[in-house]
Amino acid sequence: MIDMIKQVYDDKVAEINGNSYYFTNCSHQKRLRIFGYSTKIKDDLANENFSFLSTDEWRSIEKDILSTILFDNEVLSKKANHFEQDKYISDYLILITTALAVISYPFIQGNI
Repeated sequence: MIDMIKQVYDDKVAEINGNSYYFTNCSHQKRLRIFGYSTKIKDDLANENFSFLSTDEWRSIEKDILSTILFDNEVLSKKANHFEQDKYISDYLILITTALAVISYPFIQGNI
């Protein structure tokens, strides 16, 4: 798993269901917020409990995450209905769980 995270971090692209999602640079403050949140929900993720997706806190973190990812050369946070389309909805959970790990990678790479 960590090898996949490192590869996406290094390549800056996640291929999900034949779609390419490109990671852009992330500010240190934004990365800290995302990393902090990912440590808070790590047990939920491990148990495949995605109830956090309905919280206001998640919506704030989701904006941070989607503002660092491009799809078709457009920032995902500006593509309001991207995941509402049937052809991309199955990408969502894979992308957000991958993004949480990839964005947090600089903090965890020395601890694995």
